[in-house]
Amino acid sequence: RCRWEESKPSTGGGSSSSGGNGGSSSTPETPETPADSKVDLSAFATTVIGLVAGAVGFLTQQVKQRWYLQDMTNLECLVEVLNEKNDKR
Repeated sequence: RCRWEESKPSTGGGSSSSGGNGGSSSTPETPETPADSKVDLSAFATTVIGLVAGAVGFLTQQVKQRWYLQDMTNLECLVEVLNEKNDKR
């Protein structure tokens, strides 16, 4: 069953069976309602925003990791130079 059929109010007498008065098997599938389209668009937009936020976070982490690696390399070089100066004394 499509979503529209599940949410529409029942029309007809006391009978709730689908037999007789145009059952759902003979009716063509109804197009999406505007509400369904808005829900789909909202879900898609949320997914895209999440992917963009994840990409920004990943790139930021990569840049920070590169900075920290460069800082550690500089500190190791500085320690070696200072140790060489102390050994010469």
